[in-house]
Amino acid sequence: MPTRTEERRALLSKQEFFAELDDRALDELIQVSRIETVEARAELYHKGDEAHQIYVILSGRLKVIASSPEGEDVVFSIMQPGEVIGEVALFAKTPRSGTVVALEESDLLVFHRRDFMAFLERHPRTALKVSEVLAGRIVR
Repeated sequence: MPTRTEERRALLSKQEFFAELDDRALDELIQVSRIETVEARAELYHKGDEAHQIYVILSGRLKVIASSPEGEDVVFSIMQPGEVIGEVALFAKTPRSGTVVALEESDLLVFHRRDFMAFLERHPRTALKVSEVLAGRIVR
């Protein structure tokens, strides 16, 4: 039966940011994380909030929304387990660009900015991969 660390390692290794990390580096990353549960229909964060964390979805689904000029919610994306949330504002040091709401109870692996940046300093290949992924998203 897999342990929680093994499950988290397997999930992170499938994420494009972390796919090139070995088990030791993945375990180091897991050690600087914590788990947060977001109840169904609760906000993880609101558009305009400061960005201090990056999240990886362990279970559940969340939606990224913003309000239209008419005041209606516009759904930008539905996020699934294994996906990363909040990375753009974290790296850009800008306020959150959308509101994230849990569609169902969701468990998230949470990394505080200072811990995540320190990890990237120790793992420059991962920092380059993160830059590559973010640049690709901008192009798309």
